Amino acid sequence: MITEEQAKAILDTKVKANFKKETFFGYSHAYQMLGKLITQPLYLPDGTNISVKKTSQSAFGDDVSLNPWLSKEGDKLAIKLFGSIWAPYIPKVWDLFLTLPYQQHYNRRSYRMQPSMRQIKNAIDSFRAMCSGGCLGLRSCTFVELIRLLPHHAYHELSYLISLALQDSSNEPDLQQVAVDIINGEDDEGAVSRDLIKALLLSEDEQHWHLVGRLLLAAQRQEGLRQTILESTDETNIKALRYFIGLIVDNDLARFSSVVRAVDVWFGFAWEAPKKNTVVKILKLAISLLDNPEKRQKALTSRDNLEVYVALWCEGVEDAARANKQAASLITNENTPKHSKLVALFFIDSTGIRSADLVSYMTSNWGNDLELDYYLLKCASSFTWSEDFFKAVKHTADALPKKGKRFGGDVFEWMHYEVTPDSFYRLLISQATEKGLLILASDLSAIPSEPREQFIRKVFPKHYRYGFYSYHYSDEKRPPALDLKLDHWKRDVLHQAIKDRNTGVMATGLNGFKHINITDNELTLMVELLSRQSKDLRAELIALLMKQNENDLHRYTEHLLDAGNLNQRLAGLEILTQLDKKAMSGSFVTAKLEQYNTRTSLNKNEEVMLAHFAPNVEDDYTLENGFGVIDYTKLRPLLQPKET
Repeated sequence: MITEEQAKAILDTKVKANFKKETFFGYSHAYQMLGKLITQPLYLPDGTNISVKKTSQSAFGDDVSLNPWLSKEGDKLAIKLFGSIWAPYIPKVWDLFLTLPYQQHYNRRSYRMQPSMRQIKNAIDSFRAMCSGGCLGLRSCTFVELIRLLPHHAYHELSYLISLALQDSSNEPDLQQVAVDIINGEDDEGAVSRDLIKALLLSEDEQHWHLVGRLLLAAQRQEGLRQTILESTDETNIKALRYFIGLIVDNDLARFSSVVRAVDVWFGFAWEAPKKNTVVKILKLAISLLDNPEKRQKALTSRDNLEVYVALWCEGVEDAARANKQAASLITNENTPKHSKLVALFFIDSTGIRSADLVSYMTSNWGNDLELDYYLLKCASSFTWSEDFFKAVKHTADALPKKGKRFGGDVFEWMHYEVTPDSFYRLLISQATEKGLLILASDLSAIPSEPREQFIRKVFPKHYRYGFYSYHYSDEKRPPALDLKLDHWKRDVLHQAIKDRNTGVMATGLNGFKHINITDNELTLMVELLSRQSKDLRAELIALLMKQNENDLHRYTEHLLDAGNLNQRLAGLEILTQLDKKAMSGSFVTAKLEQYNTRTSLNKNEEVMLAHFAPNVEDDYTLENGFGVIDYTKLRPLLQPKET
């Protein structure tokens, strides 16, 4: 295998690329947008994120079957972005993405769907990564060089290109043999990489799967290699997936932890340590139902929960939307037992596609079963909530204990979960109209902490603050004044917010008060809140009080200085300190200090605050006296040694 230094030396000889916005002048508007989507940051100078889906639709419309790389201009752009070696495969890579699983990253499953903007976004995201690698010089490498460099320069998206090159007999004649030699450990320059494995598994050529299959069987104690192979399998084609499921069953590989984890990723069971027999049963069911689609309908009516789930999974591997339709039919059928309905809901949830077929059933059956309600709300498509349904969901949330209710073990023994008020309140807030927000606003403390922050952000979107921090707004971004009458419900929300223990809610409430005309009652509330110890809260409240007119400020400062609560008195002293520093209300400050110093006993913190007003004594603290630590008048004379 070549070393890191040798890999760097190879890339140093290759042509690098750098793309700017000006690179795409001369292309049509649509292809300029496509080029920028692939090469430029996906955010504007003001921090606004650029939507890949919306930008792509704006450029090429809603027809997802359109392949923009097949036109002359598309071919020209492909050569510009990816170089002459990669460019011929770019249109095929685009089409390939329309056939692959649509989910990405941690929550991905093996499901596929009809071409949609979701796969278009996946394709553009991958093209961005491919272009990034190409700009480093990889696009100037032959494919033989590329697969040898992969261990040192891992760009996983390159596997799509390599797979198509491996299937192209007119391409580099040595590529096939070099790939075989690398997998067999017989190539002096290359080494097995995740990208090469995935490229072989993406191929339609069975010989490529068998090559990786032999590597899997030869892995022995190489658990990491097994995991690399199996976790790439679900991202490839269905036939390769079926081949490896059979390989696992036929060779008793279910005993390995990497196999258990891979099966979990494929099916989405979220298990920790299932029994080996359970894993084998699932895989055998998958083989049977993948090979015999006609058996799936009967399996959906089985009393065995695993059989129902795997039947839906096999449908979803081919078409998740079709599988969701079948799952929704199970759920809405009155004769379907509860455990089968839950299995179907688990499946729909794992596909990430919400079902419109569940809306009517959910609204008419809400409140009959908490567990079903919880999953129906997760799986049903968005719709306009009626006021009655809104109140029904709120009633369900309020009836739950604060810590929620635990379910699980009945459908699948390894699956346990908690239904908490948070789950319902998040949706209540996202669906709430003005009338719904008014219902929730009656008691802010009844809303759990995290959804409460979501609520305050929705009510005051331009005044939301996630914490206490200094932020200087530009004139165009400065939050507008809040025109709230004394009886406006949002004003009551502000009253509740500044008393809240959630930092984001409290900070937003205080920020809101900065943009309204504060009444006497509200100033009184702030004075009461100064009994709390929160440093940030106290600083914000004192800043608000300092902005009031002189008469009001003096009146509330007197109230604070005379308070029985120490924290309130300290707040009063802090106001006097700020007035003194700003040379404001001098006679008032002097009179209040004289009055305060007549108190019979003072707390240490009060003494520290009052020390601010003490006259300065020059040279009281110097380097010579150790900043006040040493008093030379109290030193005893040094003892002189005496001769004995």
